[in-house]
Amino acid sequence: MPTLQLEALAPQEAIAWLKRRGLRVSWNWKDLWDIADHQSFMVSSVTSLELIDDLRDEIARALESGMPFEDFQGKAEKILQYHGWFGKRISQDPITGKEREVEISNAARLENIFTTNINAAISEGRNETIAQVAAERTARGEGETYLRFNAVPHSGRTCATCESFDGFTRPISDPIWSSMSPALHNRCRCFTSSLTEDDLSDFGYSVSRQREINLKTYTNDRTGYTVRALEGVQPGFGRKNWDQELGQFFDAYLKSASPDNRKAILARRPKRFTQAVKAEPQAVAINIIRHINGGWYVYSGDGKKRLSRKLATKAEALKRLRQVEYYKNAKP
Repeated sequence: MPTLQLEALAPQEAIAWLKRRGLRVSWNWKDLWDIADHQSFMVSSVTSLELIDDLRDEIARALESGMPFEDFQGKAEKILQYHGWFGKRISQDPITGKEREVEISNAARLENIFTTNINAAISEGRNETIAQVAAERTARGEGETYLRFNAVPHSGRTCATCESFDGFTRPISDPIWSSMSPALHNRCRCFTSSLTEDDLSDFGYSVSRQREINLKTYTNDRTGYTVRALEGVQPGFGRKNWDQELGQFFDAYLKSASPDNRKAILARRPKRFTQAVKAEPQAVAINIIRHINGGWYVYSGDGKKRLSRKLATKAEALKRLRQVEYYKNAKP
């Protein structure tokens, strides 16, 4: 009897999410707080765009091939050597000019960069699929979709916050998901799964009681940027605009529907989808580059203003990026 051979498939949604993120330099770990707003790839204390670009590409290749950390580490060390960032070196703050010693090449730092970005990409790719399915179910009038928080319980590596959320199940429309969607911190292994009402019955799950949303405000004293996070959640993590993403997928489904069905579908569109507007960033961010429709462009850090014409190559975009201001009005 022939043996069935199963081949692991690359997580295409995760890879696409990682590749479409813009590039940004940072100097302080607090600069990572606004990742959710600007959808940018950065490495704390790394001020070389070329190095950040190469590290992102290598992480994307690891996702595509299933590369283990040990192999990534060897390739990352070569990239760091090429860019002159292997071992200890001096990094200068682009805002204040202050200098300090950093070391990106040690194994613990590289593993943190690798694990955090791999997990974040997989989580975002999973959430994108969840949002698409949920939006299409709403459009067809098939009932509520629920999210369930899944941690790795009884593990020495699972933090108390994640373990306390394990099994938490609420409708996807609950506002709490905008503040506690995994990942909740560096190296977080948690994820969300989606459930229908039939799934809840089949698995014997119950809907959790609504939690009070108590957000704490954190301020990046270098840039004036403020971010709010649930207590126990690392600032900059846990945030996702579900309503905006659901609205986008709902509208895509509406557009593809036959004219005869569009009126009925439109009547099912929740008001919160219409009102889902991405929050304005509170501090002006570093400019970023993006690859769109076969061309490269420089955009403002908030992603709203195009700062260059279409450029043929990534190298041209990086060159143009260095010619424009990285920071404007660092203090509001």
